[in-house]
Amino acid sequence: MNKILKSALLSLFGVFILITTILAFNADIRRHLFTRIIPAYNLYQIISIRQYVRFKNFSTIADRLISYIDLAKSVSSGKSQMLLGVYDAVSLAASKATTQSDFNELEKVFYELVEMDPDMYKARVWLARSISDTSYKIAFQHINKAIEISPVQDSAYREAIRISQNINDSQLASQYCNKYIKSQFGGELPRNYRNFFGGTSIRNFSIELPLANKESIFYPNAGIQLDKNLGYEFIPIKPVDIDRINLFFSFPAGTVAKIKEVSFYSKSGIKTIPAVDFTVSSSSAYILNENKDGLTMLLGGKEDEVVRFRHRSTVHSVAKIVITIDFSRLPLGNYKMCNIIN
Repeated sequence: MNKILKSALLSLFGVFILITTILAFNADIRRHLFTRIIPAYNLYQIISIRQYVRFKNFSTIADRLISYIDLAKSVSSGKSQMLLGVYDAVSLAASKATTQSDFNELEKVFYELVEMDPDMYKARVWLARSISDTSYKIAFQHINKAIEISPVQDSAYREAIRISQNINDSQLASQYCNKYIKSQFGGELPRNYRNFFGGTSIRNFSIELPLANKESIFYPNAGIQLDKNLGYEFIPIKPVDIDRINLFFSFPAGTVAKIKEVSFYSKSGIKTIPAVDFTVSSSSAYILNENKDGLTMLLGGKEDEVVRFRHRSTVHSVAKIVITIDFSRLPLGNYKMCNIIN
């Protein structure tokens, strides 16, 4: 019996030595193994942290996240699969933090995350929130860095306005409000898919003209200007018959489009149809108002947006389309807080 046990232990030891040797000298196998193990480990961490999040036990959450971060640092440096897992776990915890005390408990976690990736937008905002009660000037440094990383996202501006409100600095709040309302570029790039324009910004949109053979051609316009009632021009490859137009957007939340009219240019002249004379539907937008001045829609969110315009009659041989739209952003605070300057 002892001989059998000894043989089994020696065999296991031999297998262990063999696997260790292969992993040590074969980088491809080692990389392949890690790419299979790390996603499973990341999932395990999310599940294990979730139970503490449910009861808002942020002290324990912080300890577990620090251990997770330490392991991630030992496995690889810079951006990696494990860093994405750490980010997801921290994001879960931060999303349930509501009080200043909650964020204070997670302060060290946020510091570590910023150290791992200084260009992580959300980490900068979370860190600013966690230290705002003790070091609000340093908090603003992280907020400004976050805005530099992604000017169009709202989270950093919201935190700046919240801190300004707490320290009774209405002028500072107004500065961030007005900076936000004019920002258009540098939006977040979705992690799990590629959206219409490769990122979320208020820079461009496109139209789709359905063709008779059920195919479609997309025409982009990259000249959006905020707070101006402008005609955005689209020129088909060749004249087309049109009774419908689909508009595609990848805007951040809180973007408003006031669509006044659509003008169709052909050899027979110009036919202008008010926006309210179309039937309009969308994938996720909301109608805020419609009257003789136009159709006002609330656009933007985490997903791409499609707005579908249909008309009862067909306009023939259209060589150019001009859609008159006024794009704007909704404010992050009321007038007394933000004092928006147009």
